[in-house]
Amino acid sequence: MISPRNLICAWLCLSPFALSASDTLTIISPHRKSIQDELIPRFEKAYAAQYHTPIHVEWIDQGGAENDLRFIRARAEKGLIGVDLFWGGGELSFQELQQEGLLVPFTLPEPLRHQIPETLNGMRIQNPGWVGSALSAFGIFYNKQVLALRKLPAPQVWQDLGQPAFYDQLSMTDPRRSSSFLMMDLIILEALGWQQGWETLTLMAANTKQFTQSSSDPIKAVVSGEVVSAIAVDFYAMAKINLLGEKNLGFVLPVGQTLFNSDPVAILKGTPHEVQAQRFIEYILSPEAQAVLLLKKGDPQGPTFAALERMAVNPEAYKLVGSRALVLNPFVTPAPTFTLDIAKNLRRKAIIADLIGILHVDMHTELKKAWKQLLAAKPTPTKADIAALSVLPVTEAQVDVLVKDWDKPIFRNKILNEWTEVVRKKLTAPLVL
Repeated sequence: MISPRNLICAWLCLSPFALSASDTLTIISPHRKSIQDELIPRFEKAYAAQYHTPIHVEWIDQGGAENDLRFIRARAEKGLIGVDLFWGGGELSFQELQQEGLLVPFTLPEPLRHQIPETLNGMRIQNPGWVGSALSAFGIFYNKQVLALRKLPAPQVWQDLGQPAFYDQLSMTDPRRSSSFLMMDLIILEALGWQQGWETLTLMAANTKQFTQSSSDPIKAVVSGEVVSAIAVDFYAMAKINLLGEKNLGFVLPVGQTLFNSDPVAILKGTPHEVQAQRFIEYILSPEAQAVLLLKKGDPQGPTFAALERMAVNPEAYKLVGSRALVLNPFVTPAPTFTLDIAKNLRRKAIIADLIGILHVDMHTELKKAWKQLLAAKPTPTKADIAALSVLPVTEAQVDVLVKDWDKPIFRNKILNEWTEVVRKKLTAPLVL
């Protein structure tokens, strides 16, 4: 079946008013297709009405934010990115591109500049090189029916997912493949502190049935009942809850242990369509476009094909839709008990992803086996047992030193091999104390 959007594109290409290259805007994005289907046609229609010129958006999907970053950098190394906008993927990705000089600074026009706050609970929304287009929250998604079947309590905080009762009942994604999962791991480390954070992440990994390559796969595993729970971005979880019902699925934001993250949009260096790109940003930040993120399918101001369940970054959108919003209002939600040090986590991002990758993903079989043997000997492990299982081959202070040379492949691979051997020996040795 041909979608309405494809019919429009076909008409534009065949009509005598077919668009020239200057009327085309190219966007690279990890966003779901529903975002594309709902907002891009609206933008094209609004643009033609306001500027009396048709415009066509070309969409590039590389399969995730990390792949998008690799695509942008590879094109930049050749001298020209050739893409106008990068949209979605989390704040850390945009901070990196800004530091690398790959974003075009811009300033929002009035009244948008005053409608959208600069920060929310210490997290930036407006920046010279990018601006948040929506907000995300990170929490715990769970299957209520399977919980009841297995007589498990609903998880409320990150540490609950590390309990022995959840053995083989979680689904997680490799943080080297998913920027959203890496952000959730960084938040857990920040919220709980280095030692307790690593112990919690280790126990969660030990309770994981299988690590996936896509951040959407754990959601599917929870919905199908293959596992009980997964950590998740709010809009993935809420989409399933609104579809299948609150009797079947649940989602919770761990009180004081999580925060909201900006989902930015930015103009890429070398864009041939800077004016059109700025107009796109202005459109998607407007209260009317932001309202589409909040409303259910069929609402006169809402989406046509599917509810998007995203939190708006423009507070005016919440005033516009009132109680019809499907999602919570982050501007009236209690603040977390911690702040995320963006500069520190930006420096550590690659090394933390590698640490989790080798300790929890690459050696997942060894980790699960050690945890299972420990639980067989001690159904209620002690703090010392947990510390032994969660051994780290590096201290937090050493991470801050090593990160300075982490972009050197030979150095990085040497350290990773050393860490792998240290942890493998520990996991294959008797852990029961």
